[in-house]
Amino acid sequence: MKGTWKKNLYLSFSFIFFYWSVLFILKIKSFKILPNYYYDSNDILNIMQTKDYDYSKSFGFAAKLFNFFNFFNSYDWTTWTVMINVVILPLLIFFILKMFNLNIYFFLWLICSTLMVEIYILHVSKDIINFVVIFMYSFFIFKLRKSIPLFLALGISSIFMAIIFREYYILTFLIFIILFLLYKSNKWLKLSIFSVVCLLVLYALPLDIFTSVFGIRQQVNSVREVSDAQSMINDWIPFNGSRELMFLNFFVNIFRFLFPIDILLKSLNPAYLAFFLYIVFTTYVLLKNYSYAKKNKDKKILYLSLWSFSIIITHSIFEPDFGSYTRHFISYFAIWYINVWFYFSNMKINRD
Repeated sequence: MKGTWKKNLYLSFSFIFFYWSVLFILKIKSFKILPNYYYDSNDILNIMQTKDYDYSKSFGFAAKLFNFFNFFNSYDWTTWTVMINVVILPLLIFFILKMFNLNIYFFLWLICSTLMVEIYILHVSKDIINFVVIFMYSFFIFKLRKSIPLFLALGISSIFMAIIFREYYILTFLIFIILFLLYKSNKWLKLSIFSVVCLLVLYALPLDIFTSVFGIRQQVNSVREVSDAQSMINDWIPFNGSRELMFLNFFVNIFRFLFPIDILLKSLNPAYLAFFLYIVFTTYVLLKNYSYAKKNKDKKILYLSLWSFSIIITHSIFEPDFGSYTRHFISYFAIWYINVWFYFSNMKINRD
């Protein structure tokens, strides 16, 4: 039995290695055919050359970081893509090998994920930075099982990343704290905490800050052409400056990001259908893991589940289209992978 398992494991990884090699070759060719698709990469490479780091906080930080590692003094997209794949892929395969499951559904999920990682992540981009940072967060969640050290590690690192890179790191951490407080509370205290947080957000935040957070999607999409993104996300409820309706959209959008049914209403494109199934399956896994953690008092899986939902809630606030969301979503690969691995491993244990 053990020999069969090892044989299947070797076959699985041989296929993944071959599959990833083909993806890499196709990606290199795609840059020559669709150079505008990698506009983030082009902007970062230009900033690296000009040293114009004030262009944008996130782009400027990314350009500084890549220049710090620019030992070969290159500003060529293909060279950087090869180098990033050479460095990241062995580490990624080692990570996958440490936590692997031979379940066919797990394997299909992994194949879809590796496709998106190669397409969206493994080149000069802001998302490769988030991809690496999330591995660090995964380490915190799995190694720091006591609440206070974990919260301090996540809080300090989130503030640091918000200052130097992307502001929404701190928002994700604040949502994580709120979800944790709700989990720890009884029924009436849950209602009280939820009500107080909603009232504070609704009426204590200055209007300009409130609008800049909960109205950012409309601000971005209002200046875009309809053809700019087939998968553009627009708020379902017109709010016309109303705080209450703007906040109501926030809760509606959380559901839309957990179960993106509206992507299918736009088109029955096979890629949209695959995206829908991928996200819904991942959501299902997150819900099952949270249920398991709650029932079995498993702190490690509880923190992982709450952090996962915090990520999705954060992105439901500002993502302008599902294309951007896919790119950002897969940069959290380490978090989703551990969730899915745990779900299938736990399912096998329960079955046995």
